[in-house]
Amino acid sequence: MKAKHLLALTALSMSAPAMAHTTGIMESSLIAGVLHPLTGIDHLLAMTAVGLWLATQSREVKLPTLTAFMGALGLGFLVTAAGFTMPLIETGIAASVLVLGLLLTAAVKLPKAASISLMSGFALFHGAAHGAELTGSAWVFALGFLGASAAVTLASVASSHAASRVFPMVTQLIGVLIAMAGLSFIAA
Repeated sequence: MKAKHLLALTALSMSAPAMAHTTGIMESSLIAGVLHPLTGIDHLLAMTAVGLWLATQSREVKLPTLTAFMGALGLGFLVTAAGFTMPLIETGIAASVLVLGLLLTAAVKLPKAASISLMSGFALFHGAAHGAELTGSAWVFALGFLGASAAVTLASVASSHAASRVFPMVTQLIGVLIAMAGLSFIAA
């Protein structure tokens, strides 16, 4: 058996079903936390879009916005995990995907304060969605979903820089697709 076949069989035997909203004992686990933003297309598109958008911003905007985004993601999670209700979570998520796609498509550059405010607002909805679906202890789940969200966002920043060298319009084209997905989420 070739090494690539062995690797494929190993990966398949270790894989879990792709479900964004896990149930049961996995609900408060690290694995469920990691999988949640990776298997929910709305969350995955938003984290990807934030990273792609941050890659196009000035150096002074990137780190403060990313830090505020991650903090607001955690805050939204804590609010709903604690039992508080946040209205229009799914609408806010859909709108964030649409607006992020439009920002990418139009290659919008924002000042630091506007960037932090907008991205933090989006993050509150995404974090709240994760917290609203929990049962049991949330800390390990939160660590997983925050880590996965940061990884997707940072990977998107890095891949945007690399792809833009080869194909400068790639971020804008991806923005069109993300905006279309956001529009479909709103229409659903």
